[in-house]
Amino acid sequence: PAVAAAAITLWPWGKQIVELVAGKYRSWEPLNEDQGKYWTTTMPSSATVTMMGLVDITSRVDYSKFTIPTLVFYSDKDGVVNPEYIVENFHKINTEKKKIIKVNNSGDTKHHVLAGKILSAHTVAPTANSIIDFLKTLQINKK
Repeated sequence: PAVAAAAITLWPWGKQIVELVAGKYRSWEPLNEDQGKYWTTTMPSSATVTMMGLVDITSRVDYSKFTIPTLVFYSDKDGVVNPEYIVENFHKINTEKKKIIKVNNSGDTKHHVLAGKILSAHTVAPTANSIIDFLKTLQINKK
């Protein structure tokens, strides 16, 4: 996570601590009409505990054992996750067929949603093209 204090959620009584500090629910104002219509803008604060559990599990992964082709998009301005962690672990991946692409021009104020019609419509086509270009480098046999 971008905020190291989020690890508190993994402590005993983490859920109760989160709810005490943040309240039972976390809400935010949508950035535009479509985000308000299609996104969940209120969620239980306890969802943070579940998400941090996943972060904890992935922090123990040995990325050097990954041998599959890997394409990663990230922003070094991401306000939700730690972008240094992404880059560090990308370099551990044990395949020559890997690529990392920095996207710092998304429409998301936290630079976390890198492509998508609602927050980052202008990055959808370049992102899709990057995915297609990466797949072409894999020389997958067509049947």
